[in-house]
Amino acid sequence: MKYNAVYMLSNLGWKENPTVDDIKAIIENVGIEFDEQKTKEIVDKLSGKDLNEVINNGKSKLSVVSNG
Repeated sequence: MKYNAVYMLSNLGWKENPTVDDIKAIIENVGIEFDEQKTKEIVDKLSGKDLNEVINNGKSKLSVVSNG
């Protein structure tokens, strides 16, 4: 989740398509262990996509999950 959060914050704050190196710099700057494979996966899946659209699609999928 931390990689997703850093990607989204980077995207919303200053860079349309954050790279693995952008995320690595942020993660390491706050002293957290960095996993390049997880980061590459996230960057590959989200690169070039509109995050608002991705979030809205995720919300619609969550609405079908049972609360029971």
